[in-house]
Amino acid sequence: QKLVAARELDRFCADVDVLIGINIVPQAAIEGARLRSFVEAAGLQLEPDGAFHYLADSGNTLYSLVAADQMPFTYHTLLDKSFPALTLLFDVPRVAGGVDVFDRAVHFAKHLAQEFDAQLVDDNRRVLTETGLARIRDQLLHIYGSMDDRGIAPGSVAALRLFA
Repeated sequence: QKLVAARELDRFCADVDVLIGINIVPQAAIEGARLRSFVEAAGLQLEPDGAFHYLADSGNTLYSLVAADQMPFTYHTLLDKSFPALTLLFDVPRVAGGVDVFDRAVHFAKHLAQEFDAQLVDDNRRVLTETGLARIRDQLLHIYGSMDDRGIAPGSVAALRLFA
């Protein structure tokens, strides 16, 4: 019986442990200094992992912004490098506030796209339309419902331990 419960928990974790990436692909590479100025004005801060993070009052990450090539941002590279694409990351089970925070992250991504003449695309480089974003949002509602059924609140201590 414990083995069955462990398998169910493992399957549950695999189903809800989702990291959403929204790629921001500009017409021309984004200058690092301009990027830094823009994202810091939007409330994100550069963390030691080389990503810009938007933090909750608790200090937990709500969403983050990375270079699409996964090279960490540093103050030095932001001064003299341009970035051909960015990725906004949303770690589904680890974010308290769930869908509302996702909506804020999407709003920020759209603002980035507008500022830098970019398109929002998925991992297959297909343009993310409003319909596509709504589909992702619906999937989030389903995932958060599954978490709720298990008594695990997104971003809670239990969620942070399970999805470390």
